[in-house]
Amino acid sequence: MNLLSPINTILDTNKTLPESIYHEWLWGTNPEESYDKTVLLNRNHLLGLLICRHKFLCNRDSMERHNMNRLTIMDKSISSMTWRELKDTLSNLLFEWPAFLERLHKNIRGHQNLRQVLSLVNQCAARFGELSRLATTDTILDDPSETQPCKVREHADKVVLTPAAMRRCLGSILIMFRHLFLLDKSSKIPAQGYQACISKYNYEASMDNFHILCMHISIPVGGRLTYRHDFPGMYNHISQVVYFHNSQYTRTARHPLGDIKDAPAVHILPAIQELYPEIPLRFEEDHFDPTKSQGWYWLLIAGRIYLVTPQPSIWYSDNISDLLKKYIDTTNT
Repeated sequence: MNLLSPINTILDTNKTLPESIYHEWLWGTNPEESYDKTVLLNRNHLLGLLICRHKFLCNRDSMERHNMNRLTIMDKSISSMTWRELKDTLSNLLFEWPAFLERLHKNIRGHQNLRQVLSLVNQCAARFGELSRLATTDTILDDPSETQPCKVREHADKVVLTPAAMRRCLGSILIMFRHLFLLDKSSKIPAQGYQACISKYNYEASMDNFHILCMHISIPVGGRLTYRHDFPGMYNHISQVVYFHNSQYTRTARHPLGDIKDAPAVHILPAIQELYPEIPLRFEEDHFDPTKSQGWYWLLIAGRIYLVTPQPSIWYSDNISDLLKKYIDTTNT
């Protein structure tokens, strides 16, 4: 952790960060790493904190108001949001993101909307970078459950964010930047009409895994990462996170095998895993690097399933069987 102190000094002095910091934050550190007991943050959190503060210092004069319908919930500049307003804006963005992805191919203004989303996330990160470095009044940091008295004597009448509050926000911002990176770097495979040869035995054997994947995609974006840091050492199964967010959760009915070719990818992937168990499955908060060769793997994120190749490249298709054909053709399986 001490290695980051000189970088923080450079940031405060010159408003600059090494170019490698952003990549190390996104992919080079483990988001689920146990946090250091002295600061109650891990290295990934601290790198994110530096990046958010850098975004604030470099963009404080360019914060603008957005009108993005469902992705924004108030007609207010992000630069003037209170802590609660910022949290609500981020929570809404995380909630709406999977639906936004699903509608993207039908959106005639999709490219413009994506630029707005990126700008929105950047501004939320910048506002968090500002609030995380402030000792201020409880009218700005207006959630008493996530603030604590400032320990600096001259600011003893003010409050600061707790480490837990910072961990939650940093995790949400990290996952959103990961999603945007993957969306930008992915390539769509043209429709090929390929269908995986799934038997009833593969289908039945994969039923438990189907229910597990459904739980993964039912939680909010970044939900598992936040849970693991809020309840360190207590996580054993994704069902805990599902119940935490929705105690009324019920299992999703799986499409019948005869209709599986028209089913969403999550209905088909578990059976494909039975056929090709050598392709591992990873999730949005896992420690992986899609810019480096790490073999073949499926990547399940809210609203989308990618296939990452050893080159590496990131592939996406509306038909997951076409992604499988990419693997079969490349490996001659």
